[in-house]
Amino acid sequence: MKKIMLLIGFVLVGFNILAEKPVYEFLRGETSINLEIDYSKGEYMGMSLDDFIAYRNEECLYTQLKGINYADHWEDSIKPELKSELLDDLRDHLKKIRVCALKCNCKYTLLITILSVSGSGDLETECSFVDTEGNEVQKFVLNINGGHFGTIENLMEDGFENLGEYLGKKISRAFPK
Repeated sequence: MKKIMLLIGFVLVGFNILAEKPVYEFLRGETSINLEIDYSKGEYMGMSLDDFIAYRNEECLYTQLKGINYADHWEDSIKPELKSELLDDLRDHLKKIRVCALKCNCKYTLLITILSVSGSGDLETECSFVDTEGNEVQKFVLNINGGHFGTIENLMEDGFENLGEYLGKKISRAFPK
């Protein structure tokens, strides 16, 4: 009985390993990719981006951000910080490929479209790799956990950090060690 259970265990592990094959094989041989993030289509705590910015702008009247125009704060501080969190963790795991925050001459672009952000910074994203002609090579949806404590901006930063780590680990599997 123990031998049968052991054999079943090895078979299951073997199938699991086969299922873990990298799906980013088209990136083999590439040395760099572009990164773009589209925030415009997402729902933020159940609101459109414009409504979320208006809501946070109203909240700024009663917080330490008093007197700050939240729309400017979103563009000048928050979006760059979110992208930075994502890039840091993505780059930590992708040692063999450079991720360009600004447009560079790369064959592929990783386009991350934010679909929703919860009040705890949990993200639902649509990720797609697009080639230089604009053809979609691969597309997938990810649900990523956000944070546990802090403002919505801090919780979103945690979510972007987790997204970068997850993508970095998955994409790095396409590159032999």
